[in-house]
Formats: sequence, structure tokens, C-alpha cells
Amino acid sequence: MDEPTQRPTPLLRWRGRLLKLECLRQAGGVDDRALGIFPQLARGSEAALAANAGGALAAAGWARRRGVRLKVALYGPASHEMIEALRLWGAAFERLPTREDALRRARQLGGELLPPLDGPKAALELARTLGQELLQDISAAPALVVAPAGASAALLGSVQALRTRWPEVRAIALTAADEELPELPRAGEFPGVETRAISFAEASQARSDLARSSGILASHASAAAAALAGVNGLAIVTAAGEREFSLERAT
Repeated sequence: MDEPTQRPTPLLRWRGRLLKLECLRQAGGVDDRALGIFPQLARGSEAALAANAGGALAAAGWARRRGVRLKVALYGPASHEMIEALRLWGAAFERLPTREDALRRARQLGGELLPPLDGPKAALELARTLGQELLQDISAAPALVVAPAGASAALLGSVQALRTRWPEVRAIALTAADEELPELPRAGEFPGVETRAISFAEASQARSDLARSSGILASHASAAAAALAGVNGLAIVTAAGEREFSLERAT
């Protein structure tokens, strides 16, 4: 049986742009593309990880399938549904204010320290998985590649692969202009990538428009990426909107 990380996702043409629908992956988002960077652990092992909400959900699914006891240092916005899913999947977690705080805390939690799903190793793995799939899907250079900043490994990996064929490809990471959302932080480091700040109102409108016109319920940040990609652009639709039925913040 194929590993879930190897299953392809659809490429949809919408209003002259291409949408890579990573939101249709088994875990509801793109983060499981990078799970190949995790070590093989024996059933009953303990592991610790610093992750945003999407990465934590992907890792929790990985841990549950393998019988690994996972502890997560969680940072960034997370909806009520995301927090409840982590509890249902058996991941122990604590909230930290920043990514740097979470990385420090993960080192203290004990067990095998897992590499972050938004780090350089993850970007290389996403170049191998998502990036190579895009090269098979696309016959001409996209004018622009857009993804939420919270899915930086997906964006960086995709662009790295696409630039092996089309060095001129531009990329934009979306950040939060006001209210942060899952996958939409205020800032980050994105080598070789432009940034663009969008508001909650813009993201909400984009989500509603994409759902009405295409039937795709994507996350706010992913829908904003689709709207911004423009004609002949490519948007990585990195997460499903079902994760955001409520944007109530867990305390």
C-alpha cells in the first residue's frame, strides 16, 4: 500500500490560475509531505516536536499510526477544531508564544527530538515530493507561485524544484497585516521569496469567493494565496477550511 505522503493531489485551473490542492491530502494539509524526514522509531517510543498547528496535526497522525507517544511545543494561531483534533489523536501539547520558544521547549521535553516540519530539511523533502509532482503536472513556467508564510517549507520546496526548470519563477509568501490566522503569521524568513501582507477581511473574502465559485473550502490563508496568484500564477492551497470552522483561540 502506498504511503499517504506519496499520493498525488489534483491541479485545478480556476480563473486562469492553477491551484495545487494540498488541502485534499489525507491529513487535510501539506505538512504530511515532509514526514519522511522523521526517523524510524519503535512502537512505544517517545518523541518531541516544535510545530505550528498544521505541522502538529500531521505529526500527531504520524505518531498515532506508529504507536509513538508525541509531545508538541505548539506555537502560532490554532483554531478550536485544531486543538480538539490534537487531543483526539493523543498528542500531548503545550502552547508557546513564538517559534523560537517552541524550539527551545521541544529540546527539554525528552524523547527523540524530531526535526521541524517548517525547517530546511522539510523544504528539501517538499522539493522532492511536492516539487517533483508539480514539475510533472506543469508544462509551462508559472508567472508566480504563492503560498501562506506558515507553509514556508511547501513554498520554498516548490520554488526550489520549479526553478531547476524555470529560474525566473517568482514567489510570494503571505503574512498577516492584522489578525494572525493558522498559516498566516506576521513574519518569517523566506530566502529568495517576496512577502505580501494581507488582512483578515481580505482572506475571509477570498475564502468565501473560492468556496462559492469552485466548491473548494480552503483555509483563509490558502484562499488568499489563490486570489493573489493571478492569471498564469500557481497557488499552493495548503490546508482545508474544515480546520477553521471556528477561529476561537484555545487558551
